[in-house]
Amino acid sequence: SPHRLKKLLTKSKGLEYVTGDIAKHNSNDCDACNAGKGKRRAFPKRTTNKFTYFGERISSDLLGPMPTSIDGFTYALCFVDSFSNELSTYLLKSKDSKNVHIALEDFLTTNRDKLSHGKPVRWHTDNGGEFTSHDLDEFCHEFAVKRSFSVPYAPPQNSHAERMWGLLLNPTRTMLAHAQVHDSFWSYAILHATNLHNIMPTSHNPNEVNPYELLYGTTPDVSKFRVWGCQVWWLLPDHERTSKVSPRSLPAVHLGFDPNRNGYLIYVPHKNKITTANHITFQEHTFLQFNEHGISNLPP
Repeated sequence: SPHRLKKLLTKSKGLEYVTGDIAKHNSNDCDACNAGKGKRRAFPKRTTNKFTYFGERISSDLLGPMPTSIDGFTYALCFVDSFSNELSTYLLKSKDSKNVHIALEDFLTTNRDKLSHGKPVRWHTDNGGEFTSHDLDEFCHEFAVKRSFSVPYAPPQNSHAERMWGLLLNPTRTMLAHAQVHDSFWSYAILHATNLHNIMPTSHNPNEVNPYELLYGTTPDVSKFRVWGCQVWWLLPDHERTSKVSPRSLPAVHLGFDPNRNGYLIYVPHKNKITTANHITFQEHTFLQFNEHGISNLPP
């Protein structure tokens, strides 16, 4: 650098012939310096924009490929609102733009009430091919959703969405490890982590209120949350009981809330199925232990 060369003049001999002020060399105007010394520019640590309503900027990012889940998913797509920090996660079986299109349409439909304010809605993503298809552009134009993109190879410009994966994967890994549930159930764990994020206090919001309270003006009721992956006893429907003296309940694994019904999702090993249940008894300090052959401590 010019700074080090100038010091060399005073700390060596043999350069007496050098004339001019080396420190005046401007590397921005030097083609060789630009070619050989190019480097990334620093990004601002925090955005200076102050968002004031839901949908002013919705950021998205794709996670994957992940190990194929028990229900066939290998990718996850997030939508995070820059005003409230509310997070939505959608599971995808591939990163095809059609699947992203379906997830975006579902997100807009689910949040129709919160987007009915008549103000501009903007969807911000990176430049991945799954986000830049012509069909997606036409869909956003039809529903008056503005598009914006990060600069190629500049992930910090979509940092809000990318940071969500760290906030989701940490509890997802922890829940899987604590419950000793097979990794193929990651899809249920990451959706449960999303629900937890939306009711947890966050420094992103004024007074660290959670996204739910900021959007709905009331504190969330968390009484229905249970330890993810714990053992539950599922009351068998009458038609599935083999006799009057057969067990009335079977052990199962708690997988979180059913997003479409007022009940809990559970995995029933004896039936090898995932179902929604309401008549269940939780044992939040007991866990079924999965191994490569199945479940090692399955009650009879």
